[in-house]
Amino acid sequence: MSGNKKLMVRNVLGAALVLSFVVAPAAFAADAAKNMYVGIGVGQSEVRDDFTCGSLAGCSVDSKDTAWRMYGGAQLLDLLAVEMGYRNLGEGKIESTGSSYKRKAKGIDMTAVGTLSVTDTITLMGRGGMMRWVVEDDSYSTTGMTPLYGIAAKFSLTKEIALRADWERLKDLGNYKTTGKSDYNMWTLGAMFSF
Repeated sequence: MSGNKKLMVRNVLGAALVLSFVVAPAAFAADAAKNMYVGIGVGQSEVRDDFTCGSLAGCSVDSKDTAWRMYGGAQLLDLLAVEMGYRNLGEGKIESTGSSYKRKAKGIDMTAVGTLSVTDTITLMGRGGMMRWVVEDDSYSTTGMTPLYGIAAKFSLTKEIALRADWERLKDLGNYKTTGKSDYNMWTLGAMFSF
């Protein structure tokens, strides 16, 4: 093979390789866009760990509150999705004679979601990721990043509409020196819309 033919073959192979790196991700993204969804869930959060009265007399703790989450995601593969969401965990309250303390938490999250279809209408999910949180109490506001993990079950009513139940654990929200630091549990029930 002459030098010109070798150069031409090399250029064609190089162009095909470059084109495959451009076209394949674009096709993957276009396919993912066909499997996108949004959802909202409402339920309850619970502040755990150090959210107690300690030695305060006449003290009561309300560690549970209404919580909600809205999210969007894309089913990238049969067994894998990614989600991004915003959540409000409500507030926990400690009250004693003549005083009260409140702690609120909220944040945005990004998670990888493993999915397993049990039947045509029931899908089980396991998820893990990170959350950027804001925790506020009566005197302080602090921010940080924390891991989260959870499980969920989805019941499809139609191809586009499903009911979804989630349980999640959010680790170490807050700051020991200011707002206090606690894990949170969150349970939600909601609807998911695919398009």
